[in-house]
Amino acid sequence: MNKYLKAYLNWRINTLCMLAMAATVLIVSESKAFIPFISTKIAGFALAYLTFRLGKYWYNKGKIDELKELINEE
Repeated sequence: MNKYLKAYLNWRINTLCMLAMAATVLIVSESKAFIPFISTKIAGFALAYLTFRLGKYWYNKGKIDELKELINEE
């Protein structure tokens, strides 16, 4: 039970989740004007890419081992 909770106590995993949620909101959002619509999509995809690169970096450095264990177990 303790190893399941360790994944949620790691601040890096929480940061990745928050960034992913913000990127999802920006990508899914709608606007009637063209310029805000395009700018939110670009910002959302840029944030999603940043989240992906940050997660990949921390994964290769071994900073999110709890998430690795949780993924490999299921």
